[in-house]
Amino acid sequence: ARKYHPDLNKTKEAEEKFKDISEAYDVLSNKDNRQKYDAIRQFGMGGARFAGGSGAGGFDAGAFSDIFGSMFGGGAGAGAYGAGGNGSRIRFQSGGGNPNINDIFSMFGGGAGGPAGAGAGSPYGGGYEQAAQPEDGEDRNSKINLTFRQSVKGATVSLSADGKKFKTHVPAGVHDGQKIRIPGKGKPGRNGGKNGDLYLQISVAEDPKFSLRKRDIIMDLPITVGQAVAGAKVTAKDVDGNEVTFKVP
Repeated sequence: ARKYHPDLNKTKEAEEKFKDISEAYDVLSNKDNRQKYDAIRQFGMGGARFAGGSGAGGFDAGAFSDIFGSMFGGGAGAGAYGAGGNGSRIRFQSGGGNPNINDIFSMFGGGAGGPAGAGAGSPYGGGYEQAAQPEDGEDRNSKINLTFRQSVKGATVSLSADGKKFKTHVPAGVHDGQKIRIPGKGKPGRNGGKNGDLYLQISVAEDPKFSLRKRDIIMDLPITVGQAVAGAKVTAKDVDGNEVTFKVP
């Protein structure tokens, strides 16, 4: 450090060398940081300089500046590995003083493979996770009660799903026990999948006057014997309560 100190040596090369020495001392003088650096050396990066350059075996530590930045608190390409920076921090788990090499692989988002089934089912190693596939949401089933008039004329009804209220239209002419489908109101899809559908089972209340046969409304019309013999015009009320005149032949 004294030999290459900027006060004693004004060259650019000396300045860079002094930075290397300072950074190396900051790392290796700390027991924990030294252990992390030894783990990198065991991984095959032996002799790597902290601020770039080639080490033993031709390895270029500069290409892995982001790794050191992650380990020692600096961002990728930082001149010194101090506190802060953008690098993602990693944890080294060690037993008996020997660093766990799998922690190094975890920096790249994958595992080291290794024994005991690591990486099973994946061609990319133990830590690789395939992208989640879209899954459509499940369908829901619900029941709704309608009056006879609503079943005949159709109706707008209020429903709720997942705590959210919404309105839907029940078409005219539905029958008791019939199911209608409401698209997209089932359970939510996952990972971009489509929502499921909502199936409504119709329950129609009985009416004392009217019944439905296919698409026809049926009612009993009481008449007298005289009206039946001579014929007559008889009035009655429809499902809306309006008067309708029937001609008895």
